[in-house]
Amino acid sequence: MAETRIYPVGLDLSEPVPGSIDLGARFTVVIAVMTESGGDLSGAVFQVLDGETVVERGALPAVTRRDPHADDIDPRNGPVDLRAITSVSLTAPARIGSFDWTFLVPAQEIGGVAHGEASLRLRFTTAEHRTSLAAWDVPSPVEAGETFVFRVGAKCTACCHMEGQIVELRDEEGRVVSGGRLGAETWLGTEGLFWTRIEARAPETEGLRQWTVAFPASGFELPHQGAGASVGFMVVAPGRHLVSVTVVERGTGAAVADAQVRVGFHRAVTDEAGVARFLVAPGEHRLFVWKANFDAPESMLDIQADTHSRVEAEALPEPDPYARWQG
Repeated sequence: MAETRIYPVGLDLSEPVPGSIDLGARFTVVIAVMTESGGDLSGAVFQVLDGETVVERGALPAVTRRDPHADDIDPRNGPVDLRAITSVSLTAPARIGSFDWTFLVPAQEIGGVAHGEASLRLRFTTAEHRTSLAAWDVPSPVEAGETFVFRVGAKCTACCHMEGQIVELRDEEGRVVSGGRLGAETWLGTEGLFWTRIEARAPETEGLRQWTVAFPASGFELPHQGAGASVGFMVVAPGRHLVSVTVVERGTGAAVADAQVRVGFHRAVTDEAGVARFLVAPGEHRLFVWKANFDAPESMLDIQADTHSRVEAEALPEPDPYARWQG
């Protein structure tokens, strides 16, 4: 009776294992599979060992080969691994430490062909989940003593659910002046960015403020690192006088719409009639107008009553894209 031939199997990492992985998070190992038989090892059973303990077991997902001519292959990124590969999803331990796992494919028969045992070492460390914090729609300027509202969002590197987590708003001295809890919904178009509205009252004194939003990241089942973000805004005196600025094209008098206009720290955009409106405090304010392909002079406005100002912006010629190549 003929002896059954056992074909060797080789395993190798097609991509490095992440050096640091979030506690308890899923991660993917991309493995190159080599067989002398030339057979397909899709569905072969595997085990993951931590020492002698089996921490995971399953079946290999589809084993495929990359097409070097595929649209998603960029040769500038280096040579393409043309070996047969499979991507296996595993779960990191829920404790901090360094780990040396063994990915084992035992000897088994697949498609009527006997294959030998193969193994691969997986080395990595685990760490607390990292978080990030963002603040947006922060108004500026804000009138002294005025209540203002903006949005804050927090995200975890493992996309943990964050509903109910506390976000704090702190002033320059570190005092908590407001806060909120993250809602149940993520921000539209994002993955894992939970957000909330923060309402706060501006200081009574004028000047630039640099407050912070803080995410303590407490109360999670697994440890998370906290995060912070800066919230900068200008506090100005309450507005008393209406200032309107009309921007027109020099020579034609045509209204210039969508021009950026700044009066002091106040900003607005001209409407179809070329008009921008502001409510400002008495005093001197710099008037600045900007729009692409226009040139407008700066000036100073001494506001002591409701005021209207007219700015003539000169239309600039369209730049010649070939000018730099002409002698």
